Amino acid sequence: MSYAGHGWDLRVDGNWRDTYLQTFSTVAANVTWYNPRLAFSTKAKYTFSEKLAVFLDVDNLFAEPLYSTYRVNENRVTQYRLTAPKVVAGIQGRF
Repeated sequence: MSYAGHGWDLRVDGNWRDTYLQTFSTVAANVTWYNPRLAFSTKAKYTFSEKLAVFLDVDNLFAEPLYSTYRVNENRVTQYRLTAPKVVAGIQGRF
């Protein structure tokens, strides 16, 4: 979703990844799956003039894990990588 007007440029992005196969084996206990993931990012920018703007971007807003894998059922987690939200802010200038 996005909004642009009155100097503002606001965006919210969502990314969904469903369960999918990581590794296959003829032994059922060795089959590995990725867990589903829903991650959101936001971007906000305010433009003062055509030469000056400020912005604030937040990636992975709700600190969703980068990935999580399991074998046999979702309770048998084999890998889990947690990432914190990334915040970037700044001033944009054009000369």
